[in-house]
Amino acid sequence: EVVLKLYFANEEGTALVPVECKVEYNTNVPVEKLVMEQLIAGPNTVNAYPTVNPATKIINVTVNDGTCYLNVDQTFLTQVYTVNSDVAIYSVVNSLVELENVNKVQILVNGESEISYRESMNLNTTFGRNLDLEYSYEEQVVITPRNYVFEFRKAGIMKNHYAMIGMAYVQNDYPLYYEATNEKGLSAAGL
Repeated sequence: EVVLKLYFANEEGTALVPVECKVEYNTNVPVEKLVMEQLIAGPNTVNAYPTVNPATKIINVTVNDGTCYLNVDQTFLTQVYTVNSDVAIYSVVNSLVELENVNKVQILVNGESEISYRESMNLNTTFGRNLDLEYSYEEQVVITPRNYVFEFRKAGIMKNHYAMIGMAYVQNDYPLYYEATNEKGLSAAGL
């Protein structure tokens, strides 16, 4: 048994959702092939949606010097789900790069790399992990006006402060900032 971290789509098909799953593992099958088989099968959990055409056939998978060469049939090019092209490609790439022996992925279709995926992504390159597509928590640009009343659980109420702008998740009309800069140029980020 092996635990795999796979990336599927969110409901809108615009971001990646990481899913850990336990899979029975036969050491005669390359784990890279197992990852791709699981992606083709789709997620077995709620809040994650498939990204790869379920009729896709794996021709072969090899790893050489940290690059995984994934060769699939042309069915891979036919998207049957409502998923952005980059989400579909990076679902495969990010899932494979989770393996310790893989740093990059080259996707081949019937042995060819001079192909475009859905006319928007060229497959003639090696792809590395893309963290920009991981699931969004609906953060947005938020401007808080000067002297907006902040009520803190342990620090009490703050009525006097500078205006600020930053990225935040808004819950019950209350901004939860990831990072922000005030009108005097002081910046802060939560890491």
